[in-house]
Amino acid sequence: MTFVQITDVGLIMAAASRYRKFLKLCEMWPVDASKADRDLGLYIRQRIAEGFRQGDATEIDVDECDRVYNSLHRIASNHFRRSYPRLRNNNFSGLNLEQCQMMNSREALEELNPERRKFPKFW
Repeated sequence: MTFVQITDVGLIMAAASRYRKFLKLCEMWPVDASKADRDLGLYIRQRIAEGFRQGDATEIDVDECDRVYNSLHRIASNHFRRSYPRLRNNNFSGLNLEQCQMMNSREALEELNPERRKFPKFW
């Protein structure tokens, strides 16, 4: 076995372990059906599928892969929420969580769509 072949096997093993880590990360990240084309969990799943097109056998940049994984894992595990707790549970709009979710729903955004407005256009 030559040095190049050993390196290739090492890269494949590294890709396989990172692929499995990313799949576990997907399990931590829920998909919100009310935000079908705007959901971060769905976007992350699509990017992982693009990045690992060949599954375990994909050739990857190990350092970049680890950097992205660690960043997403910190967000998914609420690392920053625990590290920097909020002093107050409010926001600029004054709405609570349920009201914010309702305002960001697909139905509410469709109501705000300028093409659906029935006001006459003067220009």
